[in-house]
Amino acid sequence: MVERVSSIERTPVGDGQSSGATFRRYIRNGAGVVLARLDSDRAEHLQSVCELSLHILFYSLLAQEGWSLSRQIITVVAPRMEQLGYREEWIHCLESCVVWARAGEDTAAEAQILRTLGRLHRLMDRYAVAESWLEQSVAASRLSGDARDVATALNQLGRVYHLQYRYEDALACAAEALTCLGADDAERAESHYVLGMVALGQRRWAEAEIQHKLALDFRLRAGDQRTIAWSYQNLGLVCLRQSEYGKQNRLPEANEWLRQAVDRLESLSDPYHLAVAQTNLGAVQERLGNYQESIRLYQQASASLRFLGAQRPLAQTYNNLGLIYLRLTEPERAEDAFRDGVAIYVDIGDHQSRLNTQHGVVLALLQQHRFAEAAELCERSLAEIESLQSFPEEYAEKRAWYSDSLQKARQGAA
Repeated sequence: MVERVSSIERTPVGDGQSSGATFRRYIRNGAGVVLARLDSDRAEHLQSVCELSLHILFYSLLAQEGWSLSRQIITVVAPRMEQLGYREEWIHCLESCVVWARAGEDTAAEAQILRTLGRLHRLMDRYAVAESWLEQSVAASRLSGDARDVATALNQLGRVYHLQYRYEDALACAAEALTCLGADDAERAESHYVLGMVALGQRRWAEAEIQHKLALDFRLRAGDQRTIAWSYQNLGLVCLRQSEYGKQNRLPEANEWLRQAVDRLESLSDPYHLAVAQTNLGAVQERLGNYQESIRLYQQASASLRFLGAQRPLAQTYNNLGLIYLRLTEPERAEDAFRDGVAIYVDIGDHQSRLNTQHGVVLALLQQHRFAEAAELCERSLAEIESLQSFPEEYAEKRAWYSDSLQKARQGAA
């Protein structure tokens, strides 16, 4: 992963009558460098573009000079900032740019910046904050009258609703977005992604696969290798989840899709999505019995996710590591991994995933013959599971897990 400085270096640029001209010259020259290097495939060039962009925007904000160039920089650099893992420093800059856009009544730019802020907060698992920014983006996009911008904001909002298990809201966002887009618009891939993830969450396997293949088709037509790799990862995830919960062995297909995703993402400087693909490929390898390869993949993924502040996928990595350690009969290490995952799910308010990983703690306690602790945790979890009754498959499954483990704990303690 590319290293970067943690803050913007703020260098004086002159004073008196020359300061305005100096600001304008710096902004103009820097913008030229940014736009010239943006299409480079070299990570170090992209890194320098992102750093320079932060400098330029800082000076522009300081002087309130060069909005048209600043607006252009934000538009073209935002995808690269997200790709290379910029989070807090970019968020801080964009929040100031929202104020500037509003002061200049540039509603179209405001909508885009709000959408980028929502996306960044979603990538950091701050769902309530992401939702707020994205709702504002939808409203601003409607006001500016750009139907495609409305659809793009709705798709991002649908992603957040899906992560909050608000499936009906997510479906409504994706459905409306599709009505705003042309038949061949590449943004339709995002709508199909949302529809596919909701179907996957509801364990409608065939529908999930159809939607993710539609997303892949649009991304193949657009020719964006990065988003094509995302679709490979998503199709691999469908096959993996169906193998886990759908009583159908699709691990060979999952392995093929996910290896293609990892291979592409390793060459594209996309640490977040690479880590997600590595995590799911690790889960496939664990189920195929390739434990050491699985551990290696999880360790690579977790290092990237910690660096990026991506809590939810990091928690999933801890959960998966715990499962491997259980298989290897290392219950103490399994317990530590599961408890790390539970702590993250508590922090981000993901009750459903917490109950899933919390059962891993129970299994680790049973392996250690700590039956009283296991029984107590089962009883507490069974009381909490009542909140999942609106998710019938999840409710029945988790109730069965904990009930079975509670019986084993009581038998062990007898």
